[in-house]
Amino acid sequence: MRNPKHGSDSNAYKEEHYARIDYANSHFGRQSNTPGWMTDMGRAYILFGAPTSHHEFVGYSQIYPWSWWFYQNSTNSPVLPAFFYLMFYIDGDIGEYKFYRPFLMVR
Repeated sequence: MRNPKHGSDSNAYKEEHYARIDYANSHFGRQSNTPGWMTDMGRAYILFGAPTSHHEFVGYSQIYPWSWWFYQNSTNSPVLPAFFYLMFYIDGDIGEYKFYRPFLMVR
């Protein structure tokens, strides 16, 4: 993995990456016995890190439980917008949170 400080014995990027994988495995995937890094929330956490804020909403009746993760581009990366949201939902009140894709609903 790339090392931000060339010639350094420690690799901060690699350590952060593996810390995110460990976090994802310990916090996501429990409902379905799936490794956390394989869940949508786990992949988002590994890629973007901890959200700036998040809100979870319990579904009632015919509304699925859902969660919003808000990210702010603090690194000023030209690849990411200044801020963005990720939305996850649980289909049928059972299982893991999945990415909400309003333009492509695949079951």
